[in-house]
Amino acid sequence: MVSKTTFYNHLFRKPVGRHVILVCDSVTCWIMGYEKLMDHLKTSLGVEFGETTADGRFTVLPIQCLGACDQAPAVMIDDELYGCNSEAGASQRSTPESIGKASVHIYDLDRKVLLKKVALTQQSGHFCNDIALDANGNAYITDSFSPIIWKVDSTTFVLSEFVNDDRFRGEGFNLNGIQITSDGKYLITVKMNSGQLFRISLKDRAVIEIKLNRPIDAGDGMIFSDKHELLVVEGFGAKEPGIANLIFSKDYSSATVSKKFQSPRIKVPTTITIADGRLFVVNSQFNHLFKPEELGPPEPAFSIVGFDLKQLKQQGGVAMKKVLFVVTNHDKLGNTGKQTGFYLSEVSHPHKVLTEKGFEIDFVSPKGGKAPMDGIDLNDPINKSFLNNKSYVAKVENTLTPDQVNPADYAAIFYAGGHGTMWDFPDNEKIAKIASAVYENGGVVAAVCHGPAGLVNIKLPNGKYLVDGKTVSSFTNEEEKAVGLNNVVPFLLESMLIERGARHTKAPLWQLHVEVSERLITGQNPASAEQVGRAMVKLLSK
Repeated sequence: MVSKTTFYNHLFRKPVGRHVILVCDSVTCWIMGYEKLMDHLKTSLGVEFGETTADGRFTVLPIQCLGACDQAPAVMIDDELYGCNSEAGASQRSTPESIGKASVHIYDLDRKVLLKKVALTQQSGHFCNDIALDANGNAYITDSFSPIIWKVDSTTFVLSEFVNDDRFRGEGFNLNGIQITSDGKYLITVKMNSGQLFRISLKDRAVIEIKLNRPIDAGDGMIFSDKHELLVVEGFGAKEPGIANLIFSKDYSSATVSKKFQSPRIKVPTTITIADGRLFVVNSQFNHLFKPEELGPPEPAFSIVGFDLKQLKQQGGVAMKKVLFVVTNHDKLGNTGKQTGFYLSEVSHPHKVLTEKGFEIDFVSPKGGKAPMDGIDLNDPINKSFLNNKSYVAKVENTLTPDQVNPADYAAIFYAGGHGTMWDFPDNEKIAKIASAVYENGGVVAAVCHGPAGLVNIKLPNGKYLVDGKTVSSFTNEEEKAVGLNNVVPFLLESMLIERGARHTKAPLWQLHVEVSERLITGQNPASAEQVGRAMVKLLSK
């Protein structure tokens, strides 16, 4: 018999009970109260590690989760998934009979079967929204259409009203996200339409409104990131979608919204979770669901984006509307005796597009410091405007080193072209790792002309090249021959990208051509630079 947990697969060689209770016995859980938890299990069930209750229902086994359970002693009962099934009337499949009907579906993930379907009632006017599980596996469910928090018993699957309170009543969506405090004493839930937060005692069911420094704006899913620190989605209907960070008082009677995390990758979020030190955000894009004629279907239908939680908190809640431009330090054009560098219009044109949309841009180069410039055409008004801006020029003359860059700060990375890139982009492992991290965090990677030289050796955590299987463009072999440098550059960029598994496409010489493949954007030549910037804005604004 195999029971899957968050971190490992366990093979049980001896028979076990119907319900397997996995208790973490790591050092972290010892500190967080493991002994009290085991005493409680022994008192309640009469068994210790490796033992099964006399009726054959429960087996208690240890699990090592390597310090991942930093909020409380970690317990996992079986491998069951509780999910809400509700009908708000916005689906194309909605019927008068289905609207307002709600149920909880309980799945066994090992056997991939539905264990139980529990209807909140047979009447309409209910919306099962979010679920929290206590240490005994009992489920507590918010109902957005009625002033009720429901409870499903973990053993019998019997549904009952846990709390019915008029303060939960209102127009539209009411109670939404719900969590249990790490001490197991309280439920915390948010009322979406009013921004109120409530604390409900699991012992006596007493309800108090939590004092806040500001209302939660369209509060949705939530999760504790620390004992007294709660992350709450401010999602559909919020003025500025993002993740609010709340700090609670010791007794959870008051809380302060200390910061708000925002990113172009957080669209219209609904829920969040934490795993392996990363915060995962689900963009359900409900604005498209409720305004289909105006907005049309979302593309993609939904997305899940991840952030390094520690790095996110270190940002102090600053909106992540930053793009990292990569420019070359190499200034010698092979053995020609000519100078090179980054091509000015391949920086100035996308730079203008992005800054006009509110993105902040930093510059990095393989060595840091001054980046040599090529293609200085002052008849181009965008080039001229860029060079007349002292702050822009200062960034180019004082580029960051790779060691100064935190990938979590950036929504996108852009490799500017220029022949110099062919010498110092391909083998720069540090910048390649930055780009890989940006991409793995759900960000955008872009390049134009010779900029894709920086893409040829980027590998993802699965060991595959970033460009493998993706459609890309770049300065072509024909264009390299046309400028007489095909025997000067260290390699032909088009050929190398194909060798790395990319599907390379191109337009005739010097014509605009841009490819968007998942979150990779590439342009063929200087004429494509502005359009690469526009494609970046489009992806970052979804």
